[in-house]
Amino acid sequence: TDANSYGNNRFVLVFDASTGIDKRISNTLISVYPNPANNELHIKSFNTEYANSNTLVSIRNLIGQTVFTSEAQSLKNFNTLDIASLEAGVYIIEVRLEGQSIFQKFIKR
Repeated sequence: TDANSYGNNRFVLVFDASTGIDKRISNTLISVYPNPANNELHIKSFNTEYANSNTLVSIRNLIGQTVFTSEAQSLKNFNTLDIASLEAGVYIIEVRLEGQSIFQKFIKR
């Protein structure tokens, strides 16, 4: 269906999908800190259900180029990421768990 077919309920449908209906993974399940960051970025999981899931972490710059990628058997293995080699700027980190992605923006000083 196209976006116009949702009429006045379009926002409600998008909002419902992003808050966990159908077991979707929410951005509130992880925290990426500190923000802004200098040389290290930390990822903390607030849900133990996903802590042992296969995890893919990617960092992209604002023009979509992947500047970092790593895969591990567990989100616990990504407690600290070394981002010292990244240039100062704004980046998007993607944490992929259970076939779904969580995106968060961070600033590298």
